[in-house]
Amino acid sequence: MFASLPTRHGPRYAFPLLALLLALALRHPAPPSSNSFPAIPRHLEGNFTFAEFWSSCVLAGHPCIIKHDPSSPSTPSPSHVNALIHTCHKRDPSKVIPVLSETYRTFFHQLPRLGTLALDGWMQIVLGQSLQVWLMERKPLTLPEAHEMMNYEEGAKGYPTARMKLFSVFVPTQIMTFLRVISRPPYISDIWVRHVCDALLFAPWSSETQYETLGRDLLSRLPGHKTHDGDILVDYSYDGEQKFFLGGPGTSSYPLHRDQNDADAIFTVFEGCKEFVLVKPSSRGFLSRFQLPGFNIWNEDLYSTGLPEGALGWRGTIYQGETLYMPGDVLHEVRNGCKATVTMCRRPWRASAVRNIEKEVKELMHEMTYESLVESSWLWWGIDMVGQVFYGKKRDKFEIVYKDEDGATRS
Repeated sequence: MFASLPTRHGPRYAFPLLALLLALALRHPAPPSSNSFPAIPRHLEGNFTFAEFWSSCVLAGHPCIIKHDPSSPSTPSPSHVNALIHTCHKRDPSKVIPVLSETYRTFFHQLPRLGTLALDGWMQIVLGQSLQVWLMERKPLTLPEAHEMMNYEEGAKGYPTARMKLFSVFVPTQIMTFLRVISRPPYISDIWVRHVCDALLFAPWSSETQYETLGRDLLSRLPGHKTHDGDILVDYSYDGEQKFFLGGPGTSSYPLHRDQNDADAIFTVFEGCKEFVLVKPSSRGFLSRFQLPGFNIWNEDLYSTGLPEGALGWRGTIYQGETLYMPGDVLHEVRNGCKATVTMCRRPWRASAVRNIEKEVKELMHEMTYESLVESSWLWWGIDMVGQVFYGKKRDKFEIVYKDEDGATRS
């Protein structure tokens, strides 16, 4: 979703950020919407064979929901989750979990001072809240504190919808996309499970499904098996660590985005419910891109507008005791629909190991570069010209870096 901004552009990034935050960008007209999403297919675990899963979901690049047997000891209940949370806390009462994700911490760290001041101004105008207060609300918490904090009913918390609709008339699309997400309640997301509590890894209901086990076994036995993409892009490296998510209704991490991880995802809900909007990467041309370098984000709020006409995608909700298989190359936005929703995500294999996505990945990597924005947008071209005048030199070429299978890097 987010890649570190190239430091060799130096303070010239202050110009694009300031320009966007001063509303110099043209607003994107909303694409025609069909307001209808095909539902993510749902299957009963006992009636859905591995062969069906592998052919209709994994190889096809289509999501699917698997409902587990509620009587199985491997299917959790809220009491199981609550007991385990307090067990974790007893083992290490002083341990706290960061509420602000690493992606946001990196973003705020790299944001120039002028950009920080401008963002704070927009937050106070549109949301009625300062950046400092927003950060204070996201201070680290113990696991029981976080679970209690997320245990509220739908509608009890949320962003000022009416106020945001009023300001969206003249606030740039790029700014509203960002404000729409950060205005939501605090949410613990994308945290390594071992950084939360090791006991979570050994709970009977947190182990991998039979589909993951059989899939990895199949891949390991393929003769001469390697990824389709022989030159894996560095920013799309594989991270197979289990991740932990805990949030209340209405919480969400990011707008519609594509992960910077070459991995298919398996989401299992242990408590609560989680809603997904997924879009095929080939349909991104029907959407408007968030125009900042280093981001694979799109501006549309598809929960509100529906699927643009001509685009391919799915929508569905997974509940306690259900698992979602999500192809790693799809665009997606995820939000929690129930109170105290606890989810874990596993990434059992590379997406490029099971589908040929090399062309799409390299296109996406190019689209998120500064050079691509300069080439495709007259506004960014003008900003780049201003930067050259102020800094007295032609902009540096930003190279896409590849990693060969032996680990060597090249441009």
